Amino acid sequence: MDTPSVFSAQPQRIPEHKKILYNKTGGCCKYCGTKLKLEEMVITYKIPLSRGGTNETKNLILTCLPCNEHKGLMTHRELRRKRKRLRERHKKKNKNIARKQKILDKTNGLCAYCGTGLTLESMTVDHIISISHGGENDLDNPLSYTIESEALVLGAPEKLGDVFTGWTGSNGDKPQFAVTIPARSTGERLFYANYLYSGREPSVTAQSNEPENDKIWAFENELHIRTAKPGSVVRIYTMDGVLQQQQIIIQAGETIIKPAAGLYVVTLNNGVGAVCKIVNY
Repeated sequence: MDTPSVFSAQPQRIPEHKKILYNKTGGCCKYCGTKLKLEEMVITYKIPLSRGGTNETKNLILTCLPCNEHKGLMTHRELRRKRKRLRERHKKKNKNIARKQKILDKTNGLCAYCGTGLTLESMTVDHIISISHGGENDLDNPLSYTIESEALVLGAPEKLGDVFTGWTGSNGDKPQFAVTIPARSTGERLFYANYLYSGREPSVTAQSNEPENDKIWAFENELHIRTAKPGSVVRIYTMDGVLQQQQIIIQAGETIIKPAAGLYVVTLNNGVGAVCKIVNY
């Protein structure tokens, strides 16, 4: 009777340089940090052979199989840059979510314009663009934007008998004829039109003469103005620069005005305009 042959599997020989790399990294994947057995790790090239890499030890690292497949034909440096961008994007996203939640709590979950109930997922945060142009604003210039907006470009305003020379403000003190708000931007923006003959709107002189304790702010359906100078003039403009209301403050102290609901630019004695949102309940 013939005796069946018995075959025994021979253990696969592990290269010495793989053992050296394994001991050097403590048995952890170079990218995700997962601790693995030596036979579970794969040798990954920092610079792939197809892109000019070599088999030298300095070009080798040990990773888990998923990280090796994710890296693909990227170099070690390219993958690190990509992972850094993803971390920064994730961090910014979390920051925006926290900010939206804070705004949602402050507004009791209601739209500032129509009062519709909102959730964190359904709401968008409008960032105000304040434009002081002193003439005819470009009708295509936006008054607000969100993080989902595409890149926005401010058009040139027109002023009778004058020549527009550029915008200053959130873009810096040097006038720029073309101003772009990049996509995925956040934060309120303030821009002033500059003209060849009449200078900047509003004037820098008027701005510097504004008393330090003057203050303009909005609370729900009220506009509050505080000044130490009797006879101060309050002007309320729409966001496209149309004067809606003008009032002289008789006594020093705090004055309350109740305009209609909306977004306004409010000036005190021709100083820098303050953007105020009035909400009527």
